[in-house]
Amino acid sequence: SQWQQAEPMEPEGNGTYTYVVVLGETRFEQFQIWLDGESHRVLHPGHAKGFKDTTVFGPDSMGHGCNWVIDGRQELPA
Repeated sequence: SQWQQAEPMEPEGNGTYTYVVVLGETRFEQFQIWLDGESHRVLHPGHAKGFKDTTVFGPDSMGHGCNWVIDGRQELPA
């Protein structure tokens, strides 16, 4: 959505929620988690380009520019 609107997550039970991210042509996406769709209640990695297993910060309104990354691009051989 290019940050135009929050996309709802699906409840899976036991406090777990999921969302399927479809990688676009670039195979590179960035995201944050907005609680209840509110941009001032953000879960974020605390820095730009956070990867999996990164510490989670929030919920707060300090997440501007702090996004997780899903990188599906292939690494080129050295």
